[in-house]
Amino acid sequence: MTSRLTVPPHKHHAEIDGIRGLAVSFVVLFHLGAGVRGGAVGVDVFFTISGFVITAALLRELASTGRVSLPGFAARRIRRLLPAAAVVTAATLVATGTLWFQPRFFQTILDAFAAATLVENWHLIGAGASYLHDPTPSPLQHLWSLAVEEQFYLAWPLVVVLAVVVGRSRRRILLLVAGVAILTTAVSIVVAASLTVSSPNASYFNTTTRLWEIALGCLCCVALNRLRHLPATIRTWASSAGVALLVVMPLVVPSDSLPWPGAAPAVVGTALVLLCGLGGSALPSRALRFAPLRWLGLRSYSLYLWHFPLIVVATSVIDMTPALALAIAAATLFLSALTYRYIEVPFQRPRRVLSPDRTRTRTRLSPRATAIAAVAASTSAVLIVGCFAVAQVRGPGKLGDPAFAASTLGLIDPAPPPSTPPTLDELRRQLSKASAARSWPAEIRSQLDSAFTSRLPPAMDNDSGCRHNPVESTQIPRTCSWGDPKASRRAVVIGDSSAAAWTPAVAGALVPLGWRVDALSFSGCSFVSVSATPTGQPWFAEACGASRDTMFRLARQLSADLVLLSDSTNLLPFLESGAQRDAAEREWRDGTTETLRALDAPDRALVLLPAPPKGPSPAICTTRLSAPSACLASPPSNYHLKRDAESKAAAAARKTGVDAHYIDTLPWFCTGTRCPLFAGTNLIRGDASHLSERMSRALSDILREALDRLDVVPRR
Repeated sequence: MTSRLTVPPHKHHAEIDGIRGLAVSFVVLFHLGAGVRGGAVGVDVFFTISGFVITAALLRELASTGRVSLPGFAARRIRRLLPAAAVVTAATLVATGTLWFQPRFFQTILDAFAAATLVENWHLIGAGASYLHDPTPSPLQHLWSLAVEEQFYLAWPLVVVLAVVVGRSRRRILLLVAGVAILTTAVSIVVAASLTVSSPNASYFNTTTRLWEIALGCLCCVALNRLRHLPATIRTWASSAGVALLVVMPLVVPSDSLPWPGAAPAVVGTALVLLCGLGGSALPSRALRFAPLRWLGLRSYSLYLWHFPLIVVATSVIDMTPALALAIAAATLFLSALTYRYIEVPFQRPRRVLSPDRTRTRTRLSPRATAIAAVAASTSAVLIVGCFAVAQVRGPGKLGDPAFAASTLGLIDPAPPPSTPPTLDELRRQLSKASAARSWPAEIRSQLDSAFTSRLPPAMDNDSGCRHNPVESTQIPRTCSWGDPKASRRAVVIGDSSAAAWTPAVAGALVPLGWRVDALSFSGCSFVSVSATPTGQPWFAEACGASRDTMFRLARQLSADLVLLSDSTNLLPFLESGAQRDAAEREWRDGTTETLRALDAPDRALVLLPAPPKGPSPAICTTRLSAPSACLASPPSNYHLKRDAESKAAAAARKTGVDAHYIDTLPWFCTGTRCPLFAGTNLIRGDASHLSERMSRALSDILREALDRLDVVPRR
């Protein structure tokens, strides 16, 4: 019965090329910042088209040969995708290796490996990437969508094969395939609706939240022949509505609503065109056959591959301007045309790769044995890719750590010896000189090539340090300690990850005086008693409150003589109350006062130690062509609001008998309103907001002097 299976005819539909042309145009314009707010939905359109086209090819093969060749399917997918992707990836690695310092370049290498193993989307989830808000996106980040597709197509041909084995008749085969597509669509929509709210960043890349889009395309293919006899009026209206959704939705849908429900209108629009608009003579179908649109659609794969690396690499050197956007668009069109002409088209032509003798040897296997071997190979591929995906999300953190990759290859220079801690006057001169520098000093260039996350203070290490995730924290979290356990004086450092970054300075200031220093921190969790959700997870505020109690309990259990508190300015915009400006300053001040009262105890000093103002990460602002001026920053307005709130809270607490103090650290990092990336021979920040280990150590003497002036460090 399979030989009489009715499927879409073997015909190239120009309308599909038109849809692809629209989709890729919206994606490129979105990434160029051209005002297409929902242009990312073009990827969702690609998913639906892909499901339709691939299912049509599988059913067509089944109708003509009575079977589905899994090796043949794999070979076609490889010829279709691999050559162009390999060329773009290689070109990207050459460009980034030439322009970027090692930390960001090695991260790109890891992205390339993840893309090659079809798990780029899970790699990005494991790294905590944000598609819409990542300040340092990988130039290969867009390959996540190829990973999602290929993960689906590792399993979908097996579904068709099993449907043939179980169903046998044409009707049953189509019903089974349609049933699996419907079930996949329903389950995926439920997962997408849940994760888009609870974990928006992860849901964007997650395979399970995207399967409904591909499965709907598969379902359209199965249902197409049953809808061919609909009245022309209905088909025209349906296809018109579909085209309208395709054109309008990318202009109005906010990208942060993807994949659900934001992608639904465009995906439904695509489905309507596939079901009712192919081969029609009505205006919507003719519009999709517009020659320039078809030209873009035929080259849509190459356009998609080239545009994002060009944008990321170019904007790492030059700020985006309308002129640069036009240049990138032109370069994308040119490179895509070449790639399509000389790589895509030639490789998609089937070629005989086996000699006649080897072919005869190969055909000695019985059809049954061949089928079993093919299914076994496909199942193995599913399991292998699945293991790679699990390793990216649940495996050791080193799998996604560029520092580990570079050190394994022996490409990280040993850490230079600590510099001599400067005096405050010397530091001010260093900051002034760095603010006016026109080129990177040799010592700083060397550090930029080694400025991996491993060069952040050890206390910040997620595996061996004392920085924890509030949502995943254990009952008895790991702490860091320095100095003699029997010391008569004890200091405790608590707060978010910025507190962990201060630990080299605190230990360097106090341990030589005979103190014991302990530290505990929770990422994104302020010591201030306020509710904030920097992660976007609704339960984060509650988890942070529990983590804050744990930090306070540590200070009490250790009978700390000195408690140093630090957190980032990044938290102020994320108050659950929605307070802004003066209202946010008041809420932060009240929360700080509440914390100081909660930690107050006889003979205990409380010191607020602000983190450096947030600035561009070295990974963003430095290239081998850039000057130090590209990394200059000014304290953001939130920094000043937080500074005022905490200094006022400390002053008010002192009036009530609490030994609370605020150290103004701004002059340690900035001269006037100019905050350079380095001072002397030290990088100030290892990323956008955390002190590097070298800079933290270099501040130990200055911190000790500041504590001396506050008279909170008895020397015993």
